[in-house]
Amino acid sequence: MAGISDTFIKAWYNGAWWLGLLLPLSWLFGLVTRHRRRRYLASVKNAASSSVPVIVVGNITVGGTGKSPLVAHLVHAFQHMGIKPAVVSRGYGAKIPNDQVRQVKIDSQANEVGDEPMMLRHLVSCPIFVAPKRCLAVAAAQAEGCELVIADDGLQHYAMPRDIEICVLDATRGLGNEHLLPAGPLREPVSRLKTVDFLCWNQQDNHAIPPCHLASDNVYRMHMQALYFSSLDGEQRLSVDDFVARFGSQHTIQAFAAIGNPERFFSSLEGLGLRHIERHAFPDHHAYRKENFSSDDSLIVMTEKDAVKCRQFTLHNAWVLCVEAVLTNALTEKANSDYADKFAVRLYNMLQHSKRLPRSASGD
Repeated sequence: MAGISDTFIKAWYNGAWWLGLLLPLSWLFGLVTRHRRRRYLASVKNAASSSVPVIVVGNITVGGTGKSPLVAHLVHAFQHMGIKPAVVSRGYGAKIPNDQVRQVKIDSQANEVGDEPMMLRHLVSCPIFVAPKRCLAVAAAQAEGCELVIADDGLQHYAMPRDIEICVLDATRGLGNEHLLPAGPLREPVSRLKTVDFLCWNQQDNHAIPPCHLASDNVYRMHMQALYFSSLDGEQRLSVDDFVARFGSQHTIQAFAAIGNPERFFSSLEGLGLRHIERHAFPDHHAYRKENFSSDDSLIVMTEKDAVKCRQFTLHNAWVLCVEAVLTNALTEKANSDYADKFAVRLYNMLQHSKRLPRSASGD
């Protein structure tokens, strides 16, 4: 299965002649997505919004783009403004009945609630609910007394009402060949970008971002800023400089990543100054086994998403790279430590203007 997935990903982003044979299936997929979209727009006109405002952080491509770190940063920013947020998610990889909602606890298992919600539980201190039907998770958040819901993914889950849509895209990969599944990586056509409220390009450099259909002040650059390295057991923490000084040139690093774009993680390690990296890439949401790791005491580095599935293993020399999302407005190119908070204030003011959040946000 992993081999098939890798083959399609390489074909979508590098081009392959045989993808043309799949275009009739992509056209059919497009008909279905447009029908679902029209049904959603019709329901918006005829039905009231959710009682609690919902911000969706999603994408239109297959694979990870860095949504969860942005969700975590927005949670912290809204909490700083005195708002009580909650996070809802599908809980991909967990077997949850369609009529059930699960709250993610600190002692939950990734196979029960999904690896990304479990990762978020370690990053934020707010209620997190997972359900195949995300509207049920939103209702659970409202019952918990939460004032705002941030949906980690779910841009195409039209049964869930939403107030603001944020689309996150991988600037390195872009939109591939711009075809819909299965001939390309798109869940929805490129024209969908015209209808979202904000677009965030996740990139590791300052190269020009691809052109898009939104006003410039609604387009943001986003990158993952390395905060520190934490041992997998949580007993130690090293600054990036200290970690690189200790392990940067003398050790072979076994780097593990089961995310949408593992190469982005490996490149970030090299960008920090680490050398002699042996890459171990797995499919997104891979369920690790102890056998995936060497029996010796090799130095292991992994992502926060991988860590929630590997803490059960006795890995004596394993470290986790902890990161946070940093935003830069593509129009002003202004970046500072509180810019993501200013972005959250902007979201808040939109909700306040529509009378969805009546109180005044601090920092306005």
